[in-house]
Amino acid sequence: MVSKRGIEENPDKIKAILDMEPPKTVKNIQKLTGRVAALGRFICKSGDKCLSFFKFLKKVKDFIWTEEKMMADAKDYVKRCDRCQKHAHVVRQPPEMLTSINSPIPFAMWGMNILGPFPMATAQRKFLIVAIDYFTKWIEAKPLAKITTKQVAQFLVITGETPFMLAYRAEAVVPVEISHSSPRIQAYNAEENEEGQRLALDLIDEVRDAVHAKIVEYQKKASFYYNLRVKERFFKQGDLVIRKVEASGVGQKGKLVPNWEGPYKVKSVQGRGTYKLETIEGEEIPRTWHAQNLKVYSR
Repeated sequence: MVSKRGIEENPDKIKAILDMEPPKTVKNIQKLTGRVAALGRFICKSGDKCLSFFKFLKKVKDFIWTEEKMMADAKDYVKRCDRCQKHAHVVRQPPEMLTSINSPIPFAMWGMNILGPFPMATAQRKFLIVAIDYFTKWIEAKPLAKITTKQVAQFLVITGETPFMLAYRAEAVVPVEISHSSPRIQAYNAEENEEGQRLALDLIDEVRDAVHAKIVEYQKKASFYYNLRVKERFFKQGDLVIRKVEASGVGQKGKLVPNWEGPYKVKSVQGRGTYKLETIEGEEIPRTWHAQNLKVYSR
């Protein structure tokens, strides 16, 4: 039933189906299969659910129709229904355990990502390239009009700049402190400052070790709470999968459109939770896809 709220079930129709008496004669079964066939225009593969009835009409000797058989057929039908799978709710549970990355010293490991496209800004810039140091959490970002190898290489040169404290072993002086004469500026003494800097250089390793220990402890707590929500999903080469529409960007957008699209075939396993896909015809899909955006497709 279609209403202002969207597509929803009709209570009267459902009650009529639930109140139907089970078929007791061959004539009743023939009527039921005829009604199901008429629904085939609206429900994908609806005739599959009546396979047991068709077997009975063909006078198959091993025909058995029990409540358990009925439930098993219904579950199998829903599991293999194309529309049911593509309109299924989006899975929000993470597919694998959290993998923490530890960096023992500043600037040893950087994470980099490309974000966008965003709404067009000045100079046609719509992408953002971001890098973050795993130890200090120092962030570098640069807006770009397009992503090219040359621009990425130039950005990596920019990120060679290091946080002031850990690069120069001293706190940076903010310009406002000079104009408003903060206590640190008023108490400044060149000789004492030089001695303090030397002492800071001697203690910098201890400071970094303490920070690293805090990071490791935080990562353990984060992994514990994250892993409570994990529902592991693994795929192997040749498996059929469907992709989240919100991740692939394929197809129309809206409340009534499918949440998943496909199916595709897993071409290869690239790493933990990442896969290369191809179409059923064998055409490779660009880039790798994470298990978080994939779900098993049943035929």
